[in-house]
Amino acid sequence: MKDKIKRILFVTFNIAIVVGLLSLLGFSQKKLDDKICEERTIYIKSKNGNAFVDELDVHRILKSFDSSGFVGEGYVDIDILNLEQRITSLNEVENAQIYLSTNGNLNIAIETRTPILRVINKDGVSYYIDENGKHMPFSNKFTSKVIVANGHLGDEEKLIEDLTALVKRLGSDDFFSKKVQQIFVNEDKEYELVTLLGSHIVLLGSLNNLDEKLENLKAFYLRTTDLVDLEKYKLVNLKFKDQVVCTKF
Repeated sequence: MKDKIKRILFVTFNIAIVVGLLSLLGFSQKKLDDKICEERTIYIKSKNGNAFVDELDVHRILKSFDSSGFVGEGYVDIDILNLEQRITSLNEVENAQIYLSTNGNLNIAIETRTPILRVINKDGVSYYIDENGKHMPFSNKFTSKVIVANGHLGDEEKLIEDLTALVKRLGSDDFFSKKVQQIFVNEDKEYELVTLLGSHIVLLGSLNNLDEKLENLKAFYLRTTDLVDLEKYKLVNLKFKDQVVCTKF
């Protein structure tokens, strides 16, 4: 009998807690619904100085929903979900979160996409590849300082995947991240690098044994930069296993 009473009291207590929480949430929501938007705060998070999206872009979107940008409007009249979807539909936006504060503030937090490669295909069409390997339209508003890939390349998925992998590998190395400025795909679909270390071309060939090739190239540069005039060379060939073969002009 005592156990039965304990169970009843336990269930009753938990129901009371749930009802209390629901009432509190309802009261809080009622307070928010009664609030008026007094100001907006826009946070834009971007990497590497990329400025594809600015506050003016956000203000234009807000005004496309409401001429005042929601200032003076009741919280209950702000369609947060629709607004978030509109902002995240921008090609340059990775994520957007919008929330209302109890002090009358409409908060808009935006994270922009980060390009790691600019592709100029064989037809002259230019676009970016972001850090997730996804296409990102070229922007006339802002040009990101990333490696440029061009030459005999189309938009083949495998080729773009390989280029993305190559750029990430170069970017992960402190030495190459500061030295490589261009990737050229030649007629044989081999990869060539243009560096800041001279007017020569670095012929990678395929991406097979990429780590080994790059380590050999780094060792070559570190050992010869102070001893050899690299401007005398037109080609540094890494296609042969464990070799760095140089050709002079």
